[in-house]
Amino acid sequence: MHATVIKHLLNRRGAQNRGMPKGLLRLYEINSKVSMKKTFLFCLLSHLFFACSDAGIGERKNVNPERIYFDYKILGEEDKELITILLQYRFAGPEGISLFMEEPAMVQLDGNNIEADSARMTGAFYELQVPVQNFIGSHTISFTNMDGKIFKEEFEFVPITLVSEIPDTVQRNDITLQFEGLKKTDAIRLILIDTAFYTDDINDIETVTDGQLIITTNRLQKLKTGPLTLQIFKEEERPIKNGTKAGGMLSINYGLKREFEVKD
Repeated sequence: MHATVIKHLLNRRGAQNRGMPKGLLRLYEINSKVSMKKTFLFCLLSHLFFACSDAGIGERKNVNPERIYFDYKILGEEDKELITILLQYRFAGPEGISLFMEEPAMVQLDGNNIEADSARMTGAFYELQVPVQNFIGSHTISFTNMDGKIFKEEFEFVPITLVSEIPDTVQRNDITLQFEGLKKTDAIRLILIDTAFYTDDINDIETVTDGQLIITTNRLQKLKTGPLTLQIFKEEERPIKNGTKAGGMLSINYGLKREFEVKD
């Protein structure tokens, strides 16, 4: 990443007022055209989340450095201009309290410092947002602990793109999707949502070979005739390669969406 794009940091006071970092808020966004059944479920889950969540925040004092767990998330969507980099350090594991890192500890992305922020529901976090086109390629997250030990985690970001566009209206036949940004054999999450309350949506992990995926007629038969929302997510998750004894996880999630109408 170039130094000029690292400056897209969150406003600290604004993040606190919202109650969550932008990256996590993105996970709970919902589109206005999604059917009532998804909206109802979303509202119920959101109510429970916001009513019950109150994440603890700790400080580095008296914490064994080898018990700091690294929680790294990279989040993006095709229709958003910015990629969110969300980093948290937790005590003893993924469910542990989040930690503020006091100087001389520091967190960096590609050599650029990231300032700490906090929110009641998520605890302490380090977050910035960067234009997608400036973020394609290799990156390094660097964490320096209070003892001066440096942990570097390298990763590569390649967004998934849809080469073959879907017409606004399609017949209930096989739909062939052609992608770029995937390995020769790769996995994606396929979500298809209709507007009927009584039908089951499609939400599956699919194997894509040579960038091609076919949504068969049989699968489309399960959905109601009319407007459909298609969502594709490339989800990567792996253990941290250079971490403490507590370990950690790096996840990269990038999605795209299309809306069209299916007819018989």
